[in-house]
Amino acid sequence: MTLPLLFDNFNLTEPINSLDIRNVKVSTLPDVNASRKHARDILNLPVGLEKKSEQLCTYTEQKRYTKTGQVIRASSGITCSQTAGCSLELSFSSTEGRSISVDAGFNLFDIISVSTSIEFTEETTYSVTENFSISGGQSGYAVFTPTYLCTSGHYDGCSTGGPVEACTPLLTGKQPIGEYSFVSTS
Repeated sequence: MTLPLLFDNFNLTEPINSLDIRNVKVSTLPDVNASRKHARDILNLPVGLEKKSEQLCTYTEQKRYTKTGQVIRASSGITCSQTAGCSLELSFSSTEGRSISVDAGFNLFDIISVSTSIEFTEETTYSVTENFSISGGQSGYAVFTPTYLCTSGHYDGCSTGGPVEACTPLLTGKQPIGEYSFVSTS
């Protein structure tokens, strides 16, 4: 950053080439443009903290937990007449993403992420093809239930404030973590 300089004992009426600068005192002035910089730069705020209505937006976590997402049908129906059991091929695609309980009018995920170190996955699309074993004599289909990591708490200091819950899918690479189960139709 270039700062303005104040030269003592300096007469601006003299031509530049005739100045003797050997005995010039140099001191720095305050950065007069600092008030024009973005609040994040002035306050050295981490990314995700924003200044809204002259106050600093913050999030206070009250609880962290996991919960299940929407159940996804993962196979076609099957009737297993073999006593030893059957293998059911799972084949499905889905898209999972973050969710939040309020519309604050700005990106509240960034503010929550700074306070909790949770990375909120905007969206991930995945496909699964694998086998699932069922017991003999059953009829039905397989389902997958993704697991979400959630935080609930309170955001303050913004143009709005209040309780909030934010969730993101738990992932291994780009694949969601969850549970496979069999829904019996007989």
